[in-house]
Amino acid sequence: MKKIIALILAFVMMLVFAACEENEENTTTTESTVSDMTEETKSEETEVEVHSLLVPFGGGGIYGYCTVEGKVVIGSQYNYAELMENGIALVKTDEGYGYINSKNEWVVEPEAEIITYGFGTNEYAVIRKDGKDGLIDKTGAYVVEPKYEAIEPFDENGLAFVRLTREEGGKAGYINKNGEFEIEPIFGGIGKFAPNGLAYAHINYNDYGYINLKGEWVIEQRFGAAGDFASNGLAPVMDRNANCKYGYINSKGEWVIEPQFDNAEAFAENGLACVEVDGKCGYINEKGEIVIEPQFEFAEAFSKNGLAAVCGGGIWEKKEGVASVDIASYNGKWGYINEKGEIVIDIQFLDAESFDENGLAKVQVEGIGTGYITADGKRIEPKIQQKQ
Repeated sequence: MKKIIALILAFVMMLVFAACEENEENTTTTESTVSDMTEETKSEETEVEVHSLLVPFGGGGIYGYCTVEGKVVIGSQYNYAELMENGIALVKTDEGYGYINSKNEWVVEPEAEIITYGFGTNEYAVIRKDGKDGLIDKTGAYVVEPKYEAIEPFDENGLAFVRLTREEGGKAGYINKNGEFEIEPIFGGIGKFAPNGLAYAHINYNDYGYINLKGEWVIEQRFGAAGDFASNGLAPVMDRNANCKYGYINSKGEWVIEPQFDNAEAFAENGLACVEVDGKCGYINEKGEIVIEPQFEFAEAFSKNGLAAVCGGGIWEKKEGVASVDIASYNGKWGYINEKGEIVIDIQFLDAESFDENGLAKVQVEGIGTGYITADGKRIEPKIQQKQ
């Protein structure tokens, strides 16, 4: 009997040990699985996708960022936000203006100074401190100390426009990256240098000509107004001797399109230019022929995607001593036309800007506010993420 009892006890002990070993193996496996899952979760949580282009959304002083497809990347938290290009964007907090990247990290810490506009596609940004303008790079370091009344970021030619005083009749020129004047500050105004190396300039108001990169007059001051040269080598100017009508000249100052328009803008890359005739805006080709009849109250230049913003109604408010102020965006509605003059995005916006290099246009929608649309007219909005 004792032998039988002993055998039974031994058999029971073997079963207990086997069960313990199996449980230990399962526990180890479970712990390993949990550990692996935890590491994977940590990896997913810490890995942040880098974006070059993000669109601000929101309103009422609370803004965030989403992709063009509507995926929210940065939640609503900023007092103000501009379009993020090349992975950097200007935002405002209670502490002031600064720059963030697509990971919502500070690239330039916010400060109380007013930053007038962001980097965009440029390597520099304008910053105002104690009433003076300078330039900073993407690390926040000063490239040009704030000491000018106005400054523009450096162009591809390595020069930056600066203004020493805001008095009419002088004190504007161009500096190089060493802060030295390449074009002496003797002008009342200077335009942007075109690919042909010329920019409009004037010393006295209503007395425009064109200078080269050395500040030398190439086309004498004989125009009442002037615009930038386009890639086709033509520039809009106003002839004071032809009832102040506008036409187009070449780089030699010769008339290519005779003065005949009430107003004229530079040619776009598609070879069309916006002109005004009898108070209405239309478009001409490089021969000066009307290709889109003047019918709009206001119109912008064509963008690279072949669309132009136009306004179906509005008025001009003129104030003595200052330039005309366009308030059509508050009295008329805006939409977009194609190169045939066909309306492809309905006249519906309180305000509309030209499409940018990213294929986006900033618009103002009644009852909603400011936002961005794509070339098909669809508004970019954040999509609510559904929990799985």
